[in-house]
Amino acid sequence: MTPHDKFFEYDGQRISYREGQILLAYARGITIEQTAKDLFLSESTIKRHRENLRRRFSLQGYHKLRCFATELQPELEKWIEKPT
Repeated sequence: MTPHDKFFEYDGQRISYREGQILLAYARGITIEQTAKDLFLSESTIKRHRENLRRRFSLQGYHKLRCFATELQPELEKWIEKPT
């Protein structure tokens, strides 16, 4: 199993490994531009993932998404940075 096959469950919803990486970067205050470079993705892909997460968890605005990401940060760090 690769990391990309894993999911994180939260509030009955799945967060993919890639979405987890993006949420963790957001919680850490890393810019869209730097996140895109770090993950070898386009900036529009990062924005699309953020928008999908915001909608999936019914978060009104990106401030709420940032708060959500910060709340999940400790669990995301354990999950994303766990040695395989």
